[in-house]
Order: sequence, then C-alpha cells, then structure tokens
Amino acid sequence: MKTKTYLQLSLLTPYIYWVFSAAIAFIWNTYSNNELPDNSIVNFFSYAVFFYAFGITIWGIPYTILAIGLWIWSRGKEVQKAIRIFALSPLFLTLLIAIEVLALAFPREDFSSGGTGLLASFGSSVLGLGMFSVVYGYLIIGITAGIYRILKRFDLIDDAEFSDSSPTPGTT
Repeated sequence: MKTKTYLQLSLLTPYIYWVFSAAIAFIWNTYSNNELPDNSIVNFFSYAVFFYAFGITIWGIPYTILAIGLWIWSRGKEVQKAIRIFALSPLFLTLLIAIEVLALAFPREDFSSGGTGLLASFGSSVLGLGMFSVVYGYLIIGITAGIYRILKRFDLIDDAEFSDSSPTPGTT
C-alpha cells in the first residue's frame, strides 16, 4: 500500500472507532449496573465509550464533510503536502463544529436580548467541543502514525514517494 492510500484510508479511523464504541456501548447497556464491577477504571471506560458512541450526533456531520473534503483535495497532491494538511485536520474539524453549533443555536436565540445569550452559549460550546476535538484528533493522528510505522516495519507500506530528506508520517 502506498503512503497516500494509507493517509486517505486513515480518514475512516474515527468511524471504525465509533463502530467499536457503539458495539461496546450496546453490549455494556445489556448488563445491569449490579453486574458490572464497581471500579473507577471501569466507570471511566464506560463513560468514554458512551460519550464517543453518542458523540457522533455532534461530530458526525462535520467530520464527514471534512473527510470527504480532505479525500477529494488530496487526490492530486504530493504526499508531503497531504501529510501537512492532514496534520491540521483537528483544527479544521473544530472550525466545522463551531459552525454546526452556531447553526443549531441560532434559531433558538431570542433576538430581543441583542444576541448576547447566543454569544455566551456559542463561546462555551465551541471552547469545550473545540478542546475535545483538538485533543482527540491529535490522539487519533498519533495512533494512525503508530499504525503506519508498524505497517512500514513489516514492509506493508511502500513509501517510495518520499525522498531521503522528506519526513514520513509518524516521524519527527
């Protein structure tokens, strides 16, 4: 597999994690709370899984727009340029989520207040969702870079597109 193909396929990573999270949340939900161990690690894991599984209602549409846009844009680009732009994708996602939050909050705003409630609500929503999107996005990029290095180690990635002086994904 070529590096660019891997980059484009890596856009599916959040969806793959979502499928696993949704499956785990479904299985987890079939058990009553009395049957699960009362443990802080288990509680953290269950909250994280449920948050991500149901979080698709927030990030699903913006990420889909971003993924399609990045996939189309990267088709004719050099690998090094695509890597640089893909590395900025969590920031782009934050902007798309901000637009979504604004679009969802806009119709409910009472304009007699001059829109100050909208700005406060928008700001706090974007701050919280934006920070989570950036942290989670770079976590996904880190995992994806790690998988790339493993695949490269087993000669499953053909990185002939890179010259000797060009950085490869997952290296600094």
